[in-house]
Amino acid sequence: MDIEKYKEVVEEPGRWVTKLQERWLQPRSRPTKAAYAGLYVVNWILTRLLFRVSVAGLEHLPVSGPFVVTPNHTSPLDPPILATIIPLAVLQRTYWAGKESTVLQNRLRRFMSWLTRVIPISEDRTALAAALTILEQRYNLIWFPEGERSSDGQLHDFKPGIAILLTRYDVPVVPVLIQGAYEAFPTRGSWPRLWTKILVRIGRPMTAHQLGLTSSSTDDVINATAALRQCIADLGRTQ
Repeated sequence: MDIEKYKEVVEEPGRWVTKLQERWLQPRSRPTKAAYAGLYVVNWILTRLLFRVSVAGLEHLPVSGPFVVTPNHTSPLDPPILATIIPLAVLQRTYWAGKESTVLQNRLRRFMSWLTRVIPISEDRTALAAALTILEQRYNLIWFPEGERSSDGQLHDFKPGIAILLTRYDVPVVPVLIQGAYEAFPTRGSWPRLWTKILVRIGRPMTAHQLGLTSSSTDDVINATAALRQCIADLGRTQ
């Protein structure tokens, strides 16, 4: 990502938000929230029945926002596993970033994505604009900083999107490492391996300053991006 190229998006995000994103960012009705709560319960039961899910560091997750959760991404199971360990009250005020081609794949996927607040993104500018708008409205955001699913289960390089967001909104960034999801459902797998142990490690929230971001310069953004990646990698060495 050309960091200088996206400064105009940071300065005026509303100009880059798509019409579809605008509709999906509208406040939800009570029936919609109730439906989401029901889906949350179903997801909680299924993930707990089918996998051995545990979490470490849940006390580090802020109880109010806005904040950004930055997990690694190795498996299709990552979103439902994350959704089962985040309290419903927090999740109801949280949006996810999702590839438009996946979010709009079919009518069912489209409806479920809308219900669970997955915002469709098709390219970097609209992704940044939507994320900035979400934080501006004081909602939380779940953002996979690798930009795509890891094909080998390893932690790959991060895109600088989160650091760019922080140059405008200095909100807490919560590093998260999901372990075991790749083993439960690898890239080439056609069906998940049931009852696999999956551990979600949540690190302490980091500020922009703690990540070394003191300006909007390209060097600072690159360094902060590397620092966030290191924070998540370090969670893998936590016992």
